Amino acid sequence: MRRNKVASVVLPPILIIIALVFFLPVFLTIINAFKSMEEMTRPFYSFPRHLAFENFTQVVKTTHMVNAFITSVLVVSLSMVGIVLFTSMASYAIVRHKSVFNQVIYIAFISGLMIPFSVIMIPLMKVVGVLKIGSMGGLIIIYIALGMSLPVFLLTGFIKGSVPLELEESAHIDGAGNFRIFIFIVLPLLKPIIATVIMLGTVWIFNDFLLPSLLLTSKRFTIPLSQYQLSGQYLQWWNLMLAGFTLTLLPIIVLFLSFQKYFIKGVTEGALKG
Repeated sequence: MRRNKVASVVLPPILIIIALVFFLPVFLTIINAFKSMEEMTRPFYSFPRHLAFENFTQVVKTTHMVNAFITSVLVVSLSMVGIVLFTSMASYAIVRHKSVFNQVIYIAFISGLMIPFSVIMIPLMKVVGVLKIGSMGGLIIIYIALGMSLPVFLLTGFIKGSVPLELEESAHIDGAGNFRIFIFIVLPLLKPIIATVIMLGTVWIFNDFLLPSLLLTSKRFTIPLSQYQLSGQYLQWWNLMLAGFTLTLLPIIVLFLSFQKYFIKGVTEGALKG
């Protein structure tokens, strides 16, 4: 009882400090996005003397952000459709059809969490060159392949702990096949964990710089690549870069606000009930 009282007194200030530490870079980015180029010589933590809204219109025109945003949305959407579709079916098969082969497949999926991308980057680029799957199509395929490990881990745990087997058995008795049971019974119950997978995957793909820089041509570029155009050899437009970063934050914030009610539930049940 005494420990609970101490925790209730000590934990809130600690959590507030941690939250402020994480929010500080975002706050500094936003206030500096409204500074003119001349004001960027002032301390980074200082507030702008006047709000330079023209930074946002200029960065949109200079970096062709609209085209970059459309490309990013296409890459994220198609990648997440593939990740959700393949990992949900694979996780359901692994959980409901237990065998040595399925366990080996599960271990192969999970092992992807332990292998750094830098280890497989050069062999992966060689495979891309041999198969000639560069540009946006190859980028989507690679995102789907690299993005399956964590969703499989979360989905298998969620199915084990939160999808009653009795519902599927009742559907089998009524004559429903495995595919119909998965689509109409299991998939709707996976909504919280699928929302979590979409949230985590979208943030990763939308903000990724390395893979698009390796695969996309100069005619197509994502949001991170578009911001890189503002960094030159002799001059860096920090005010425009920060304005671009601020605009880039908006889709992620909207996505999080839309999925936040599923996020914690999906993570805890998917990770802890396996």
